[in-house]
Amino acid sequence: MEKKYWKGLPELHNDPEFVKQRDNEFAELLPLRDEPSTTPRRDFLKYMGFGVAAASLAACKAPVNKAIPYLVKPEEIVPGIPNFYASTYYDGRDFSPVLVKTREGRPIKIEANGKSPVSPAGTSARTQASVLGLYDSVRLQDPTADGSATTWEKADEAINKKLAEIDAAQGNIRILSGSVISPATKKVIGQFIEKHPTTRHIQYDGTSFHGIRKAHERCFGKAVIPGYRFDLARMIVGFECDFLGNWILPAEYSRQYAITRRLGKKKKEMSRHVQFEANMSLAGANADKRVKMKAAEHGAALVELYNAIASVSGAPQAGNAKTGIREEIQKVAAELWRQKGHALVVSGSNDIQDQVVAAGINHLLNSYASTIDMDRYCNLHQGDDAAMEALAREIESGEVQALIIYNANPVYHLPGGKAFAKSLKKVPLTVSFADRADETAGRCKYICPDHHYLESWNDAEPFRGLFSTTQPTIRPLFNTRQAQQSLLAWSGTESTDYHRLLVDEWKVRLGPFATEGDWMKVLQTGVYSDPAIEKTSPAFAGNIAEAAASIVSRKSSGVDVVIYEKVSMGNGSQANNPWLQELPDPISKITWDNYFAVSITYAKEKGLRQGNVIEVKVGDTILRGPVLVQPGLADHTVAVAMGYGRTSAGKAA
Repeated sequence: MEKKYWKGLPELHNDPEFVKQRDNEFAELLPLRDEPSTTPRRDFLKYMGFGVAAASLAACKAPVNKAIPYLVKPEEIVPGIPNFYASTYYDGRDFSPVLVKTREGRPIKIEANGKSPVSPAGTSARTQASVLGLYDSVRLQDPTADGSATTWEKADEAINKKLAEIDAAQGNIRILSGSVISPATKKVIGQFIEKHPTTRHIQYDGTSFHGIRKAHERCFGKAVIPGYRFDLARMIVGFECDFLGNWILPAEYSRQYAITRRLGKKKKEMSRHVQFEANMSLAGANADKRVKMKAAEHGAALVELYNAIASVSGAPQAGNAKTGIREEIQKVAAELWRQKGHALVVSGSNDIQDQVVAAGINHLLNSYASTIDMDRYCNLHQGDDAAMEALAREIESGEVQALIIYNANPVYHLPGGKAFAKSLKKVPLTVSFADRADETAGRCKYICPDHHYLESWNDAEPFRGLFSTTQPTIRPLFNTRQAQQSLLAWSGTESTDYHRLLVDEWKVRLGPFATEGDWMKVLQTGVYSDPAIEKTSPAFAGNIAEAAASIVSRKSSGVDVVIYEKVSMGNGSQANNPWLQELPDPISKITWDNYFAVSITYAKEKGLRQGNVIEVKVGDTILRGPVLVQPGLADHTVAVAMGYGRTSAGKAA
């Protein structure tokens, strides 16, 4: 590291009070009786622990709890001995193949599935904390109609009747979901569309990566997120891209990144990492060199880097971008060119033009033949922002007669969430599969609560040709029903069980001679790889000049507001999880709160001090919160995390 970063201004300036607290973290003494004592706290607890406990037990009358043994003990359960089940965690944002540890039939711990080619070494904090959601008392215990509990029979009868009326009138039916990466779920949705032909399926992500997909469609004719291979890169350059914290698949990228940074007897060199960013990120804190860059200069910096590499490669330059970090850009361009074929440039922008230029840079560096895989592409984050905007307009104009929402909370995540909430009143039939009355589900006529993933059957294809399975580790705790089974019930296929459909689909995938035993082997390992992946060499057809012209025309208002995801909270879908709220932020070390991080320069200009409450206007929304003066931010930058501001019931605070 060429620079050192501090947690705050007191540490930077070595304030006497800070030094005292730092060096004497456990220095306080616990007096015994009324006399001063020098007994350390740990010794005090050790000496007194048993005596206090024994006295407490003797002084109170504890209720008698009688243990009732199994009448017929399940074969797989041995008291005190844990069982492990291979499964998959996927909530529309985060993906991880996992091993679920259970004791006496109850899931208690999540670990990574080491047999998976995707994220075999570890899981994210949000994946670890997901087990707590299973036991959340806020989960709905029955389906509801107009806010009151009902039965599945009554809900199915009413919904099927309404869908039949809409079909007869040729009304529009829409399914709005997060990204669906399950082939079996897609087949269920296809069967529903066959039964109700006016149905369209729209996918939307709370944290959008739409720009990367559309940029690669323009450049290569494939609307996909490619497979980024940090483990094959000798030179990594990131532009406001926290690939170690929240970008696309951080658990996997962290593993790959660690491979390139680890030295050994046979590996004498590690990768070089340069990070350009306005906000201090986990990736930036680990970089060899971190360059502060205003968020408004993101696109211009990419164009400048493209032109610097193009001047060496002989390719035509595009645009005439100017930034305040031209000298740093020139140095990085020279380093990238020396590592041609082993370099990787990534951008965290969701702007299509920015991503087109980033793809152009990687094309000049021959990265698409080495560190970027367009064949084994990523199926996560399939959301289409344009399709979501079109759906919002349809609902507003009253053109949608039925809206079914699966694994999505648009009222909370959409920039125009309040307007979307008002528009929902115009839809005659609204159904949500949410497991609680969140911001969107609370405004729907019917809530048909889905199982928790630890109670469910499913599969997933996170990357093309790489599969993962989900199996229940406990019987459903409440009167819930898997969303896929609900769709089958409304598709005229009530006799079809989703588990049976899933197994049949996998037998087809495993081959014409596959048996139930072959499926059980896949279920036991939790993963399956399709070796038959066709290798292609798509030609680059991106219009860099057009993208650069659009970028150069942008103007900054002077102060940049950076909205980012926290490593703990993500997009806020688990904002009611206390384990995540208690998790210290890896940069600021703050828990249980959100704040505006501002640069030291900006704080001095505005006379701001730590803890001052300010208001920041983002579009039509006014955000209010305390100030955190944080070293490392670019000048005139205000950074605020998304994902907070909800109560335990999921309602907007």
